[in-house]
Amino acid sequence: MRKAFFKKEQPDITDSKLLQINEHEVYIVGGDDRALLAYEYDVARSCSHIDLRTKLINRLAYLYTGRNCGHAICMVGKFLYVVGGYDYNLEEVRQTEKFNVLRKEGTWI
Repeated sequence: MRKAFFKKEQPDITDSKLLQINEHEVYIVGGDDRALLAYEYDVARSCSHIDLRTKLINRLAYLYTGRNCGHAICMVGKFLYVVGGYDYNLEEVRQTEKFNVLRKEGTWI
């Protein structure tokens, strides 16, 4: 991946959304390019938690609806919300999904 990036065989931007909720926790949601992990996964439906202290990346439950681009994420209380965006066919997504981050497991509501 890294070599491909510097050879410009890999796009230099991502449509994944990042949200840092405190000094050591980051969430990454959706997007269209597999830029974070070295193996195949459903990027548009993905949600990952990064702990900057331990340098561990944990994949969380997949979103119900893939979001390639244009979506937004925010944290309200213990819930991570994913709003709007566009799916695999670049059709508008009108659903909002939420995930309980205290459990770091479970399903989107």
